[in-house]
Amino acid sequence: EIKRDAPKELNFVEEADNCETMRKLTKNNENIIVPKVFRLESSQRVLTMSYEPGIPINQVAKLKENGVDMKDLARLVSNTICQQIFQFGVVHCDPHSGNLFVRPEKINGKIIPKLVILDHGLYEFLTKETQSSYAGFWRCSFLQDRKGMEKYCKELGTDMFKLFTSMLINRKFDDVVDQSKRYTLKTRMGVPKSEIKKMEVRALSMQYFKEITVVLGTIKREIILLFKTVEFMKNLEVKF
Repeated sequence: EIKRDAPKELNFVEEADNCETMRKLTKNNENIIVPKVFRLESSQRVLTMSYEPGIPINQVAKLKENGVDMKDLARLVSNTICQQIFQFGVVHCDPHSGNLFVRPEKINGKIIPKLVILDHGLYEFLTKETQSSYAGFWRCSFLQDRKGMEKYCKELGTDMFKLFTSMLINRKFDDVVDQSKRYTLKTRMGVPKSEIKKMEVRALSMQYFKEITVVLGTIKREIILLFKTVEFMKNLEVKF
């Protein structure tokens, strides 16, 4: 993956292309801000863009001081990432506090958070088939449909659907399909709250380390970078 992706991050022409693509896709969303690329002042080794200020997304105290409703922000980030994955098929795969800023703006007396998306070097472009299978997997996970989960995991490149589920959701498979918690999504699919649940996940990753490498070696390449995106969203759940 490093051999494949490192050259992309060092090629500013490709980053400029990605940036302009995302800017075009989100042009009708006034709450998303993507820098404008100045092509004449850019090259393969130099990228010139508009300056877009904001507060790093992990500075929660500062965001609250500026009147940002964290639930509104969480909803904006979640909708933005889901739209990239499930609608556009064009995904910014390096989300972190250095790449995502928040710009609070007062509109009609209320503070509205606007999301500034920076650093467009690492992108993944999903095929319609991959989008469909990935969406199907999540739908079946919510519905606790084991046969459906297995079906879509095979389409994504692995027969080890229980392990894939645990890897992606970061929970034990038994938690995800626990019928007694069918209607409490956060309890069975959210970030583990108790130390016992956290230890269970860590133990699982150590116990099945070899199998995990097998899954990563067989699933579709474009899915690997989505693991990072899902993890970022889960970390926001904890911070917000």
